[in-house]
Amino acid sequence: CLFLLVLGRVANVMVPILYKRVIDTLSLGAAVQGARNAAKLAGLQAAALQLVGIYLGWKLLQASTDVARQVIWCPVMQDVKERTNMRLLDHLLSQSVRFHISSKTGELMNIIDRGATSVERLMDLIPFRLFPAFVDVLAAGGVLTRM
Repeated sequence: CLFLLVLGRVANVMVPILYKRVIDTLSLGAAVQGARNAAKLAGLQAAALQLVGIYLGWKLLQASTDVARQVIWCPVMQDVKERTNMRLLDHLLSQSVRFHISSKTGELMNIIDRGATSVERLMDLIPFRLFPAFVDVLAAGGVLTRM
């Protein structure tokens, strides 16, 4: 999962850079029109075609890394949710008879479900949403200062 996360961040940086290079190459090709520059124009067209292929590869990689990460991370999340629910259920079963007689079971089950869902959301939000967004901002700042 960590490898896919890093690969996705690299793809997020590479896609706009390659897009710029494709546009620059195509604009150079438009400026080099004419019979004398036919060889140069053919070279620019070949370079633009290569860059478009590389761009599409990075774009596909950018789109597929998140899906692949979710597929790999899903069993981990299910295990975390199952363990959380089991610990809560064990705790509830260890309570006294008075607790079980006086509590509302349906309300208690809703609270347990909300708690397990909250843990699941936190496990997805922090490592896979907030941290990558922070890395993207730093990477964009680094690219902009380098240019």
